[in-house]
Amino acid sequence: MTNILTSTVDVSAGTPPILKWNGTPLYAANCPADSAIVIGGVAYFIASLTDTTHPVLTRDYAGTVPSTGLAAEISPYTKDQVDTATLNARTARLLQALSLSPAGIPLIMDGSGITDVDPGAGRVRFNSAANPTWAYVSKTDALGNNITGRLGTLDDSVNVVSRATLQFIPNDGSGAYLDFDVSGALVDGTTYSKVPVLLRAGSLPADQAELAMAGVPAGKDGTNGTNGSNGIGAGTALYSLSGGL
Repeated sequence: MTNILTSTVDVSAGTPPILKWNGTPLYAANCPADSAIVIGGVAYFIASLTDTTHPVLTRDYAGTVPSTGLAAEISPYTKDQVDTATLNARTARLLQALSLSPAGIPLIMDGSGITDVDPGAGRVRFNSAANPTWAYVSKTDALGNNITGRLGTLDDSVNVVSRATLQFIPNDGSGAYLDFDVSGALVDGTTYSKVPVLLRAGSLPADQAELAMAGVPAGKDGTNGTNGSNGIGAGTALYSLSGGL
């Protein structure tokens, strides 16, 4: 485990200003060249040690000279190690940003209730935890984009079986997902849409789960076919039950 050295320093006039460390004696083991030192909340790096109490900074001390009793701490992480850690953190954030999530509109699950109310910007809620028949979907996604037009396509097709299929899939790959048929016309809730649904499979994701919503409109019902021709009526018997013609 890394030990952070904490103490105070005195700064006296000189070119560059002279620092005196008032804590644990400094050696190459606990204060290698390029170690980070924070003096009065300002970060510096140590170029070398004159002795066990006098570190030399890589740049001039920028505070008031002379000064005494300034709060200070030294970390044995070198500048290269700090730069590497910073780069690693930035790389991790970049990889997370580039990670592939399920394709769809990003929404957040609102599991705080089942009443018909605006779930909040970028959120979706349902009217039942066991068998939802309504989905209440914000007209903006979790990124702040307006999705009114996308939602409107869910009931464009008039189909007695299903106007569209609608899925909500967690981005973390958990097993809780929802697969619906859109069963009727959407109802406008001003800031959200009320979508009538029939559950095909799945279960409610956890509250605050990050979801990807995907909807696919169904094909419209086809036109009725023409009536078939009438069947042949009863005709004259070709033979009698007694066999005579």
